[in-house]
Amino acid sequence: MDVHAADDAAAPPRPERGMDAIPLRRAQQEPALVAAALERHSFAVIALGERDARAVRDCAASAREFFQSTPDAGKARLRKSFADAGGEGLVGYNRPHAAKEVVRVRRGCHDAVPRCPVSLRGRVLGAFDVLERVAVCAWRAARAAAAPDCAEDELGLVVGPGSEAISSSPFDLMYYANDAAAAAEPNSTPHVDSPGLVTAIPVAGTPGLRVRDRATGAVVEAERRYRPHADVVVFVDAALQALSRGRLRACTHDVAKGPAPRLSLVYELRPAMAVAAEILAPRGRKRR
Repeated sequence: MDVHAADDAAAPPRPERGMDAIPLRRAQQEPALVAAALERHSFAVIALGERDARAVRDCAASAREFFQSTPDAGKARLRKSFADAGGEGLVGYNRPHAAKEVVRVRRGCHDAVPRCPVSLRGRVLGAFDVLERVAVCAWRAARAAAAPDCAEDELGLVVGPGSEAISSSPFDLMYYANDAAAAAEPNSTPHVDSPGLVTAIPVAGTPGLRVRDRATGAVVEAERRYRPHADVVVFVDAALQALSRGRLRACTHDVAKGPAPRLSLVYELRPAMAVAAEILAPRGRKRR
């Protein structure tokens, strides 16, 4: 996978100033900037160029159309599972609770991508490529700074198009209706992502994403600080915290209720399931 391919065209003006977003190409060229943000704040913000931001924006628009126009029976037919090392994984449609619907895509399982609207499949794969590139950039920056003796080839990562292996790393299209029917059900409660290394979430068009800043303890409302679809929030996840022996701390975050339906794109870079279980075991994975 070529993590250096990026687009640096000008993007829309930034709304309210927060921690500076790092342009993706600069993040690839100066990984220490990303590593420093992840260590200090438990998250970093990566700015996409216009072409990449458009891929994210278009995917979000088509995914929203899918969730809002597809009957429940049609969604349910997309639910699939696969066997991964140590257990069963999910791809396709799922409704974890009344407030959230999800379509999950993985490398090697693209048949789970909805085919209606007709634009969705291509747009999902385009945004997948963008967010995977961002996540791999952040992971490699963090590994070089905080876990340099962790051998990447031992983690079982499956990234980049063309692999026949099924990846443990999910790309999720998450839809929060924010309606009266789900008013009593939280969109999510504060949590850290596990068993991932890092999670990449573009700022959405509807407010909701809240992240806790390790440096200040304050809760940052991503949509009030950063540009929708053009800025990507990248979290430290539980496996990276373990591999860094606590130098990096997993980022606590949640999704609050918003004034309108929210469509969120979420990519979590995960080791193979069996490797993740070993990393997160009480004694942890031995680092060379």
